Amino acid sequence: MPKPVIINIIPDPEFDDTAESLEFYSPSRAILPGLIDSGSIVPLADFSGRDTLTQDPVEFMDAGRFPGTGTGGPVVVSIETGYAFGDGTHATTMLCMKFLLECLDEVQPGRMDALSLLDAGAGTGILAITAALIGVRDIDAVELYHHAVLFAERNIRANGCGWIRLHESDIAGFSPARVYDIVAANMVSDVLADNIRKLHDYLAPDGVMIARGVSAGRHESMMELFSRSGLRVMRQEGRDGWHAYILMRDDRLGAGGL
Repeated sequence: MPKPVIINIIPDPEFDDTAESLEFYSPSRAILPGLIDSGSIVPLADFSGRDTLTQDPVEFMDAGRFPGTGTGGPVVVSIETGYAFGDGTHATTMLCMKFLLECLDEVQPGRMDALSLLDAGAGTGILAITAALIGVRDIDAVELYHHAVLFAERNIRANGCGWIRLHESDIAGFSPARVYDIVAANMVSDVLADNIRKLHDYLAPDGVMIARGVSAGRHESMMELFSRSGLRVMRQEGRDGWHAYILMRDDRLGAGGL
């Protein structure tokens, strides 16, 4: 069972004058099965009314008694969004987070710190930070927009994940000369399509790619593109008109080229 994660969304009056208090939710089914299905945010005050949380929510968190965590407690990620995308409330980020947690849950004990991850289109840094707090130590996060990089930098620092290497670049201009065990491609369909071969080449032969940002109307064409690009769809899931995928390399599929 994937380790539960709580996203602590930090409101900033300069960018958001509607949020007055911190809100907590989890994209992991291990904590709130009803919440992940609804796609809504549950304020902290509402936790006590949930069937899965039967006592004071703060005491519940402090006691580390979330389902599936034993005594270790959940992973808590604090995110200040500003103008950057990725507070976890959008369906695409939810799906990507869910797939990431499931992939990390399959890593053998003792091997997490040897795992490598590329967060392509990092936004707030939410995926890279979550992976880092779970135990991944080799992480590159790439984000094009300067304002998003500033907030990702702040979030990385606030969560104590100084080993994440943050790059201000588009994915086309990023040349790490290496491959990764996990590639999280957090980008809209057109950008994903334009860079699919480059993302394929960043992926280790036995690695996994988590791709999201594909609207329902582009689903079929993207499935065909994945196949032509040498990527096998291992799993896909839709939510609120968006699709996300777990992909693996299968270069035999791309024999005909693009």
